[in-house]
Amino acid sequence: MKTMIKLAIVAASAAVLVGCATHSTKNSAAAASNPPPSSGPMGFIPDAQLQATLNALPNTVYFAFDRYSLTPQAISVLQQNAAVLIKNPQVNVMLAGNADPRGSVEYNFHLGMKRAQAVFNYLVQQGVPASQMCLVSYSDLKPIATASQFGGNEEKAYAMDRNTQIGYNQNCTGWDANQYKGNGN
Repeated sequence: MKTMIKLAIVAASAAVLVGCATHSTKNSAAAASNPPPSSGPMGFIPDAQLQATLNALPNTVYFAFDRYSLTPQAISVLQQNAAVLIKNPQVNVMLAGNADPRGSVEYNFHLGMKRAQAVFNYLVQQGVPASQMCLVSYSDLKPIATASQFGGNEEKAYAMDRNTQIGYNQNCTGWDANQYKGNGN
């Protein structure tokens, strides 16, 4: 039964992710048929200096167990990101909320979304346009750490998995951040 619920949640998440893009252009069909070589999403090719700046930014915000409130360390990371994103509105950003494996599939999915939403809300408050960002929850489906990396210490691995990752030059196909603005879900 638990496996069937997990599969249903994964299928529903995949269906949501496959829908529509966050931005559209008048010539989207033409752009899709002739994408620029080695371009990122939406045909954007960052210059070398901007790419170096994005690569140097911290791109992960961590959360306490069972929480989605921003810590002082998270705010520091987000302030750095906001400063760059405000100056570079052409950079699309995907905010991917994650959870550790404790809790039900449904709970972790919603917790991941609340974490992404907290990051989104803070960045909007700092002046980053909502249209520049999209949100997704990966629940506990994309762990970034294992207990073996920490000598078998599961708690340290779980702490790494409680995060929102900031993906630069990415969009959430099928996910429109504006529909979640101020929603808190």
